[in-house]
Amino acid sequence: MPAGRTGGDFSPIIQLPPISNVSRVAIVGDIDITSDTKKVINKMKQSAQLLFLNGDFSYSEDEQDTRKWFSKLFGDYSGRLLGSVGNHDLGLSDVYKELFNQNQWTYSIDIKNTHFLVLNTQRWKTGEVTTKNEIISDLEQAVQTGMRFLVVLQHVPLKGHVKVKSNYFYVKKSSWEEAYKIKKVELIVSGHVHNYQRFPKNIDGNIYLTAGTGGAQPTVLQSTSGLEKYFKNKYGYLIIENIGEDIINAKFYDKNGNQLDSFSIETNR
Repeated sequence: MPAGRTGGDFSPIIQLPPISNVSRVAIVGDIDITSDTKKVINKMKQSAQLLFLNGDFSYSEDEQDTRKWFSKLFGDYSGRLLGSVGNHDLGLSDVYKELFNQNQWTYSIDIKNTHFLVLNTQRWKTGEVTTKNEIISDLEQAVQTGMRFLVVLQHVPLKGHVKVKSNYFYVKKSSWEEAYKIKKVELIVSGHVHNYQRFPKNIDGNIYLTAGTGGAQPTVLQSTSGLEKYFKNKYGYLIIENIGEDIINAKFYDKNGNQLDSFSIETNR
């Protein structure tokens, strides 16, 4: 077994201790450090007790610069940070683990009645990938323990529209998509593409959403067809609230705290 797997980089899926005192989380990917970044992160810190950073953090390959990036943006935050590794983070993967106080890039965590599964879309070696069966097993266990909602975070999207003339915006894992259909995952959140995209709920009860709006330069799309909501040049963040209730809500806010999108999520169980 490759050494990376023992730490939960791909396998096994590490189950973190559950959280019972959080009802609101904020999510964003593709952060960088610009004036827009600072506004987005400051609003997130004011809005939620837990922040999920969905990959492509500082965009730096220098450890000292990255530690300064973390200190400037999160040094005063008293809540909890959890990360999903992105393609721009690989060179400093272990540094980010230290900064986020986590030992793995593939893990799940229960927050009240909602199960968050965080997957690693970056493949360092051929064959290193979380399998469909591992994903199904993790989600099934969550349902058996009473989780009403399933949310997946992964940096590179399985579904969405892409940058013009780019061949590098998707992880080709149809087996993951099958797992999400089988277990009826309510919400799949990605980053990587630097805009906000939300597709309508499909027949399997899945909602695919991209929020790569943390501060990195916006991405131009080939098409926006099929999207229920799309925002370019709108830096902002996603909030999932009312965790623990019968219906949870997802809202997208811009960097100034203005609400731009909102939808309710009913359980598929």
